[in-house]
Amino acid sequence: METRSPHVVPTTLQGRKFWMLHRGKKPVNPSEPVASRKRWLSTQNYTTYTKALELLEQYPAEHGLCMILREEDNLLFIDGDHVRDPESGEIHSGFTDIVTMLAPNGAWSEVSLSGTGVHVILDGQLPKGYKKGKIELEEGVEVEFFDKKRVCVVTGDLLGDNLDIPPVDPDTLAHLLHERSTTRKKVPRTVKRLHVTSSKRTCFTIEEKASPLGE
Repeated sequence: METRSPHVVPTTLQGRKFWMLHRGKKPVNPSEPVASRKRWLSTQNYTTYTKALELLEQYPAEHGLCMILREEDNLLFIDGDHVRDPESGEIHSGFTDIVTMLAPNGAWSEVSLSGTGVHVILDGQLPKGYKKGKIELEEGVEVEFFDKKRVCVVTGDLLGDNLDIPPVDPDTLAHLLHERSTTRKKVPRTVKRLHVTSSKRTCFTIEEKASPLGE
């Protein structure tokens, strides 16, 4: 049986000023004027974990806390959708295998708002060229990876007792996404404009730079 503890968030996350409240998974800062309280890309709406908890008590109509993931935070948010049985607590072995590969010694993980998902946070970023990663374990069961411009609802419904945010090995992550991600890495392209005088029309050729992973 899984071990769960409510409202447990690592101190390394609590100390960062990227927290907001959420209403139906949409971020909001109720202490700001109506015109700006939903601007989740505006840093004026961010606060600390402690202050967010105080706001939640002050505005009980809000549903909970979320963090706004930014590139400078250097955090990798792993979102397992429908990887957990809410009744038995059993977690999909494919998801467990991925987490074990990226964090051999374990990492902080929590049950999602729905109870059917699991969140894991690691120290690191997606390989260069990826906006996100997505691995399909089976129909309707997938694992997504984000490191910026993402609203991450945090329940603090801890799984196990690990509070670590360990670093992810970039080579291991790059290999995993290269082999299994359905969202592909963008290949940089150089566009040259060539004027063909014989046909009196302009043609374009595209030269693709080689990807480090051979894509």
